[in-house]
Amino acid sequence: MEVYLIRHTQVAVDKSICYGQSDVPLAETFARDALALEQKLKQQINDLHSAKILSSPALRCKQLAEYLGQEIEYHPDLLELNFGQWEMQAWKDLPPEEVNPWMEDFVHLRPPGGENFVELQARTARVFDALPQLEQSPVVIIAHAGVIRSMICKAIGLPLSNAFQIEIDYGSVSKLVCRWGLWNVKFLNL
Repeated sequence: MEVYLIRHTQVAVDKSICYGQSDVPLAETFARDALALEQKLKQQINDLHSAKILSSPALRCKQLAEYLGQEIEYHPDLLELNFGQWEMQAWKDLPPEEVNPWMEDFVHLRPPGGENFVELQARTARVFDALPQLEQSPVVIIAHAGVIRSMICKAIGLPLSNAFQIEIDYGSVSKLVCRWGLWNVKFLNL
């Protein structure tokens, strides 16, 4: 089984803003970015329309999914980390007594009203663990950096505390392959 993990294209939100599950618009470069991504995928998948497409329901993923495919399954479990009260706030304006401990242990600590990385992985695992039962391959998953990092960690047994050592660029493609029940990373960040 081949699984292509795609991060949505660039967003029209300043990098200094904390956003996770908030719906944010895509950058004005979307048409160009989506075309470049489609070309990357077509180099990997002979018939892109034969792929099963799963997507986060966030608008930034949904728009890309609709650009790439005909039939799409939307899964709320593929939403980005819920930052709770921090959503759409400037990182610099967040209370350091909340942010600093979270940055030290994002795996277990939650932003106020949000979720931690263990909880994110638990919900993304519901989608990931069902992949081998799908009769259709390849599978394209359009999601967010946190979700993709979580799935890669799960696939290869990497501790969640190391998740942010994996760079996941906007509009990038990463490939996982499952053979004989074992997952391998074929490539990252194409």
